[in-house]
Amino acid sequence: MCPDGTESQPDRDRALQALRSLALEAQDFLLATDPDTEGEKIAYDVYLALRAFGREVVRGEFHAVTPRAFLEALRHPQEVKEDLVEAQMVRRIADRWVGFALSEDLQRLLGRRGLSAGRVQTPVLGWVIAREREARTRLPFTEVALRGLALRFPDEVRERVLLLEVLEEAEREQNPLPPYTTDALLADASREGFRVPEAMALAQDLFEAGLITYHRTDATRVAPEGMALARRLIEARFGPEYARPRPWGEGGAHEAIRPTRPLWPEDLEEAGLFQALPLSEAHGRLYDLIFRRFLASQMAPARVR
Repeated sequence: MCPDGTESQPDRDRALQALRSLALEAQDFLLATDPDTEGEKIAYDVYLALRAFGREVVRGEFHAVTPRAFLEALRHPQEVKEDLVEAQMVRRIADRWVGFALSEDLQRLLGRRGLSAGRVQTPVLGWVIAREREARTRLPFTEVALRGLALRFPDEVRERVLLLEVLEEAEREQNPLPPYTTDALLADASREGFRVPEAMALAQDLFEAGLITYHRTDATRVAPEGMALARRLIEARFGPEYARPRPWGEGGAHEAIRPTRPLWPEDLEEAGLFQALPLSEAHGRLYDLIFRRFLASQMAPARVR
C-alpha cells in the first residue's frame, strides 16, 4: 500500500501500461532488450503484451551502445528467437529448482529464515574459480630462473645445486589468445582481485557507457568494425607490421568482449569520462584487461626464444 492508502503497482506493470499508451501513438515498436536469453524472454513478453494493438513489433539486436550499432539494428529488424525464449524458461526452472532447494538448506543449517542462495550461475562460477585457484597452489613445484627463462619442475628439488645444460636454443612463434568471452574475463578478473559479481557489475557499466561490446557472451568472434578499430590503434602506436587482424570465428549473433572506441586505457581519464559517466578506478582496471586482451588478439605472433 502507498502512504495515501492506494495499492502500489510493480514496476513491471507500470512499464507495460506506459508501453500500451505509447502503442496508441507509435507506428512501430523495436524491442531492443539485452542480446541474451533473458533479454529475448523479456522481448517476447513485451511482444505478447503489445501485439493486440495491431502494430508492427519486431526485435532489434545490438551488442554495443554506439550510433552505428543502433542504426544497424534499425536497418535489420528480426523476429524474436523462440529457441532462446525456451532456453530462458528452462534456466528459470533451474534457478528455482536448485536455488530454492539450496536456500532451504541454508536456512535450516544457519537457523535464519529469509536467507537466499540466489541464482545458480554466480555461486557455481565462484566455486569453479575457487577450485581452479586451489589446484594451482596445491601441487608443490620448483622454479628455476635461467638466462631469462623460468623453468618449473614438478615436486621439490631437494639438492642444494641444480645442474642444467643448455642443449640448444631456438625461436618459435606464439600466437595470441582470442579476445575475452564472459568466462575467460571473469577468470582473469578474479586473478586480478575482482569478485565475480563486482566484475560483472563493472562490465555492465562499461557496456552501458558505450565503451565495450556486450559482456555476456561465449563467442570469440570479432566483427569487421572491431578488426578495423584494432588495426587503427596498432598501426598508430606500434607500426603496420604489428597488425594482424583476425575474426576469431564466423557467424553467430554475439561478438567477443572488446572495446568499441579508439580509447587506450589511459585515455579514459584524459577524455574526462571518469567524471562524465562517471567511472571509477575499478572500471579503468577492468577496461584495461579487456582492451589489452583484445588488442593482443589482433597483433602479429610473438617471437619467443
